[in-house]
Amino acid sequence: MKKLITIITIALISLVSGHFAPTHAQEYISEPSAQLSLSQLLHAKKVEIVAHQAKREAMIRVLTRYKSPLVDHVDSFLDATDRYDHEDYFLISIAGVESTFAKRMIHGTHNPYGYGKGRIVFDSWDHGVDVLGYKLRENYINKGAVTIDQIGPRYAGGSSTWAPKVKHFMSEFKREEESILQVNQYL
Repeated sequence: MKKLITIITIALISLVSGHFAPTHAQEYISEPSAQLSLSQLLHAKKVEIVAHQAKREAMIRVLTRYKSPLVDHVDSFLDATDRYDHEDYFLISIAGVESTFAKRMIHGTHNPYGYGKGRIVFDSWDHGVDVLGYKLRENYINKGAVTIDQIGPRYAGGSSTWAPKVKHFMSEFKREEESILQVNQYL
């Protein structure tokens, strides 16, 4: 993901600075109204990259505080969140509720999510993240449980406390993200 963002950024900067051979499209871009659009595109891409990096850093910081073995796998959580269109920090927050971010779980399962009562074995942390993201999308959200409050009772066997706990962890990540953005003056 970082390589893709870097490549896109370099390509856009090269396009703006004229490092590509002139084309009809580039000549059109030289008009003032088109330049504004390209400038807006570059700004939007920069905002997107900064937001992604802030989310990534927030996850690293929170997981480090919890001494979680998942800290080296934040990119998998970010990728699965994007791929399956989940709320930010939803997947990682489930691991917070179910296993204190993989600190209390069945050893060797790579399943800090309590999925299948924690007995389902995944090949790796990254595989588990992807499967969880997919299963939540296919078996819960696509079948009508679209909010965390609706997912909670189904996922956690009727629990009324699961959803508020997940939201608590999501808020912790979000506060950390906001702190990072404020310190870096991106708000």
